[in-house]
Amino acid sequence: MEEKAAPVPLQKKKSTVPIVLGVAIIAVLIAEIIWAKGYLSRLSESSTTTPPSSADSAPKVPPTQPPKRLVQGRQTFTVSSTDRSKGPQFSEIVVDPYDPAVGKEQTMTIAISDTLPVARVSVTVATDKGRKSYPMKLISGEATKGVWEATWTVEDTHEVTYNASFMAQDSTYTDTVTLTMR
Repeated sequence: MEEKAAPVPLQKKKSTVPIVLGVAIIAVLIAEIIWAKGYLSRLSESSTTTPPSSADSAPKVPPTQPPKRLVQGRQTFTVSSTDRSKGPQFSEIVVDPYDPAVGKEQTMTIAISDTLPVARVSVTVATDKGRKSYPMKLISGEATKGVWEATWTVEDTHEVTYNASFMAQDSTYTDTVTLTMR
């Protein structure tokens, strides 16, 4: 007689799903940690304040491209002061020439009106290497409504920086206006 073999119990196959799922979760966590570390590093770099270096106070470097040419000759500008009854009021600025060469003369005039006599007027011109102030003299009209003027020899270039700040002072008030040319 033949012997029957004892039935072999079925073995359950172990599922690989939990292992794959676990590896995937670990991979995502590692990726998140790497991303967070990089993000926090960039964030701390951008929020770190460094003290100003001596390079911050260095003179301005001329642009790599030549500056745009300024208009030539005499230029007149209308100035609109705020509507107020106190202090000097500016109405017109004339710059002649507008784009002067170094070594040539430049003249600036400004029309000013005031309820009080204007006692002092000056213009401070900022150029590439610094600022220089010039006193202005009354050339027409009177101290309550007149035209003030200053003439000087241009000593510096104005390739990067070029503006003129006018200051007028009466016995009580001081007012300023700045004309930016470059």
